[in-house]
Amino acid sequence: MLKMANHPLPIRPVSPQDHSAITASECGDAIVQMKRLARCETDAELAAFLGKGKTAVAQWRRRRLVPEGAILRLLNLVEGKNFA
Repeated sequence: MLKMANHPLPIRPVSPQDHSAITASECGDAIVQMKRLARCETDAELAAFLGKGKTAVAQWRRRRLVPEGAILRLLNLVEGKNFA
């Protein structure tokens, strides 16, 4: 498991077939950390912050995975850096 810079979000290497950076047991904790970094209180607020549909975060919870692109976008927006 990798950690990006000084961020608390654990990230594992992904294959082209698996576009999730965080899965299963880490998912709920990761979403809580993402909301904290984005200063959002609800899943819908986090989704809006990331430019996603209102139910995107709820879908991640249901699928028990957080897409890698969502994490990179969050870090990009929060720190103003291009991680992509």
